[in-house]
Amino acid sequence: MQRKYSILLLATTMMLGALTAAITPVNAQETVRFYVSPETPIAAVTPGGYVNYEVWVESPPEWDDTASGIAGWALSVRGDPRALEPFGAGKIGGMGGFLENFLVTYGYDWDYVTSFYTGESSAETCTFFDISEQIAGYGTLGKGAGGSGRLFRGRFKSRSDVLPSVIDIFGPPRPPIVEIHAQYLTTDGVWHDVDVEDDGAYIAQTPATYYFDALGVGFDPSSPMYTDWHELWPAMSNEWSLESWVDNGDTVLSESDQIDLVQTVGPHPGVVVWGHVEWVNPAPIAGDGQADVIMNAKVPEFPLGVAPILALVLAVPVVYLWRRKEEK
Repeated sequence: MQRKYSILLLATTMMLGALTAAITPVNAQETVRFYVSPETPIAAVTPGGYVNYEVWVESPPEWDDTASGIAGWALSVRGDPRALEPFGAGKIGGMGGFLENFLVTYGYDWDYVTSFYTGESSAETCTFFDISEQIAGYGTLGKGAGGSGRLFRGRFKSRSDVLPSVIDIFGPPRPPIVEIHAQYLTTDGVWHDVDVEDDGAYIAQTPATYYFDALGVGFDPSSPMYTDWHELWPAMSNEWSLESWVDNGDTVLSESDQIDLVQTVGPHPGVVVWGHVEWVNPAPIAGDGQADVIMNAKVPEFPLGVAPILALVLAVPVVYLWRRKEEK
C-alpha cells in the first residue's frame, strides 16, 4: 500500500513540475517591466472607501542618463466594474516619480520638467485610459532615465468588499486602436512596448476570470451566437467565437448565462473555454478596449497547451517500471 502511494506521489510531482514549467514566466535580460504595487492582493475595504495602488517600472540601470534612457511612458488600467470604480491617478505630494527623480539627480530640473496626463475614465466598465508622462523637451535633453522607480499612484473607489478584481495594466489608446501593451518613450521619439506587465489584484487574484470586448459590429444581446470577441484579460491578444449559449430565461445574454467560446486567433486555436457570465456591459461599443462581458471560466480544454499531456506521458513509464519491479 505504501508503494502505491509513492507511485501516485511521484507521478503527481512530475505532473506539477511540468505544469509549473509551462506557466512560470521567464523574464529576459535587458527588459522593461511595469508592475502594480503592492504585488500581493490588496486588502478589502468598506464599500465606498478608497483602494490605492501604485505602478512602478524596472529598466536596465545602465540606461540612466544616456540616449537609451526612458523619456516618457503611457498605459491604461482596468478592473472589474462590479468591485471597483476608477477615481483618479496622479503624483504623490512631496515625492518625485521615476522621471522627476532622474532630472533632479543629474541637475536637469533647472531647465526641464515633466508633463503628467490622464485620459478618459469609465465607471461603467472600470477602465482608466491613457495615464502618461513625458519629459518636456526630451529631444533637446537627449538623455533619459534608467533603473527603477514609481510612475504614479492610482485610486479606485470600492464597490464591494467581497468581489475580487484584477488591476490590469494595458496599453494607451492610439487611434484607431488601443495598444495591447503599456509603452515607454525613448529620446529618439520612438514608442516601445513594455516587455513585462505584472498586474495587481483587489482582495484576491482572479485567474479564472475572462474579460471580453465585442469585435466587428458588436453583438445583439438577444442573438449572441457565433459573435466574435477580443480577449482583454488575462491575455489581451486572443480572439474567440461564441459557439454555445444556455440562457437563464430572460432571452438575452446576461448574468448567470452559460456560454462556450472557441479560440480562433491565439496560441491554441480550437481550444474551448466555457463558463458563467458574471457581468454584461449595458452599453457595449465593439472594439473600444472596454469589457463587454466578464465570465468566470470552468476548466477549459487544455488551457495550458500540451504540458499536462506531456506530464502524464512522462508519468506512465515510471508507474510501469515500478509495477514491473513489484512483480519480480
